[in-house]
Amino acid sequence: MKLVSLAPSNTEIIYSLGLQDCLEATTSLCDYPEEAREKKSIGGWTSGIDFEKIREMEPDIVVTSD
Repeated sequence: MKLVSLAPSNTEIIYSLGLQDCLEATTSLCDYPEEAREKKSIGGWTSGIDFEKIREMEPDIVVTSD
């Protein structure tokens, strides 16, 4: 399973569930846990999300928030 997280809270939940190996990319704001910084970045809400990059990754699930 391939995951992409578009919010820091979602990234933390993914790590808490032990699914970090499935996490392909996060936003530039996802910095906890520290290991999350090593994941690919697809941008951020203030700098813009690179939706084309997300499509190219072909994730199974994109986790977001509003």
